[in-house]
Amino acid sequence: MMGAQGDGCAAGSTSPAPDVRGTWAITYDNAIGVEVKIGGAVYDAELGAGGGSFTITHHGRPYTFNLDCSRSDVVCPGEAWPNQVVIEQRDVMHQHQMVVDLPTAQCSGALTQPAPGTCGAGTSNPSCDLVCGGSIALHTNPAFGVIGEAGDSFRLYLGGGIVSNGINCAMLGYSLADATLVTAGKASGAWEATAMQAGLVTIGYAGGCLFAGPTPDGDTQALLAGAELKFTTGFTGTKE
Repeated sequence: MMGAQGDGCAAGSTSPAPDVRGTWAITYDNAIGVEVKIGGAVYDAELGAGGGSFTITHHGRPYTFNLDCSRSDVVCPGEAWPNQVVIEQRDVMHQHQMVVDLPTAQCSGALTQPAPGTCGAGTSNPSCDLVCGGSIALHTNPAFGVIGEAGDSFRLYLGGGIVSNGINCAMLGYSLADATLVTAGKASGAWEATAMQAGLVTIGYAGGCLFAGPTPDGDTQALLAGAELKFTTGFTGTKE
């Protein structure tokens, strides 16, 4: 999927920026792009908007993955950047800075050692990472974004992390939302953004977050532990 490449370098700029404040309605593509990296090899697939299963063949061995967007411990692109968002510009001296409150999944209990026999080689938690001792709940946290110096794009840093019962999943540094901005009124001094185009949400997972399930040998477990997944979904936005 092709999308905008937001400009995140203007965070310290004091030049004017378009007014992006307000409530935005977000519309998504009907597909999730998938990129899997295993041992230096890259594989691509495409899923429906709700996720699903896909199979790749690496060194002659098939691996089937399942991205289930209905699970509370899995965040898909359309959940990290929801259908409706409220954007703020809180610093009048730095108008290129934007803040969006986004839902993130958090463990409501203490992190504990996994029960005997539920982790290690051949399980979904091969590294025996700590697991959530309570339920997984959604909380609202601020995400920081930057409007490009030219005022025609933005990059939002979704960030965050997820913990689930059995697997600890850490988002990679490229968990982002990028888009170009349609603006009007710059010459008159009433510069306002009215639409987002060519948007792309990118969510990355690493290591134990692979959804390939148990594997029969330690070498394969080690291979998957060093792998990465990247999910992307295109979007557009309209200011309400």
